[in-house]
Amino acid sequence: MTNTLMYQSENSVQLDRVRMDLYTNFTFPMHIHRDLEFILVLEGEIEIITEFGGETAYVGEMALILSNQRHAFRTAAASKTLICTFSPSFVNAFTMQIKGMISQRCVFPCGPGLSAYLESCYLSPMLPDKLTLKASFYAICARYLQCASLLETPIRHDDLLNKLLLYVEENYRDNISLNSASRAIGYDENYLSRYFHQAVGINFRQFVNQYRVEYACHLMHDASVRMADVAMNSGFQNIRSFNRAFLSIMGKTPTEYMN
Repeated sequence: MTNTLMYQSENSVQLDRVRMDLYTNFTFPMHIHRDLEFILVLEGEIEIITEFGGETAYVGEMALILSNQRHAFRTAAASKTLICTFSPSFVNAFTMQIKGMISQRCVFPCGPGLSAYLESCYLSPMLPDKLTLKASFYAICARYLQCASLLETPIRHDDLLNKLLLYVEENYRDNISLNSASRAIGYDENYLSRYFHQAVGINFRQFVNQYRVEYACHLMHDASVRMADVAMNSGFQNIRSFNRAFLSIMGKTPTEYMN
């Protein structure tokens, strides 16, 4: 597997983001992003390469790529695929359940019932409403859990971007900063600042806050929870910074989100 790795910032820096595309003879180099990515083969076959090697998906099969999982696509002959990328915030319960886990396989039989359901949702002229989208995404994730044999995510130390992403994934609920990241990883802070912004498209603090706000949304599913506790448990140091970050990322206040 090549060491060249592209970070897709457009599939990483928004919550509640959905994109659906139909591709013919799709080939794409090794890359990562925060969004989950669902692939359904409609015609032909496509090879999906991850850190565990290559798998070929055929008509009637599906694949699910998890957040920040290395993957590439290659069509040797012919393929027609439906590919949907969606934010982890749509499936918070699934994201929390598999935190720190991964499957060596990403390709599974879809089954005629699920395949027909997903095609009816995703191939219509208009994007489904948010509730329908969430239901379909959870159906995909449920199928993944039925078929996958989960194991601990392998620690990736082969490039700087992966080290930074892994540091954020493991520590975003703590009081971390670019300074603490530089000390943990062993790089100059100013260099990391320039490198991270160039690679990801936003600064380190904004990226960490994306993780924190997403986790806060998960905690807020419990209507009895105190907003101050949500803020502290999500890694924010005070309610003011939590409110400011939440409004900037979600476009509404925490109270508006709860209502």
